[in-house]
Amino acid sequence: MSFSFAIRAVSIAACLPLAKAKMEEVVAAQPAHAFDAALILETAERYLALASEPNEGAELLLQMHGSVWFSGDDVLGGLSGGVSISYVQAPNTVADSDGDDGA
Repeated sequence: MSFSFAIRAVSIAACLPLAKAKMEEVVAAQPAHAFDAALILETAERYLALASEPNEGAELLLQMHGSVWFSGDDVLGGLSGGVSISYVQAPNTVADSDGDDGA
């Protein structure tokens, strides 16, 4: 089973609750991910602890993915996962060439 999703948030504080809610949806749809959900969320939390707040007009983009598989009855066959954080322009925010919002 595998998953991949992205969360956009205006602050670090807003990001983790959104990621937790999305991961709950993943586990509900793919119960095998109950096995690795805590690990990938802890990884996201640690990455967010290293991040800085987005600048004005930007948002935090948190991307998470994972895969877990079993061979036989509940015997782990393998797992993988990853987290990335980047900063993106917020929707409806347009900066002109001198860097202000054009107002």
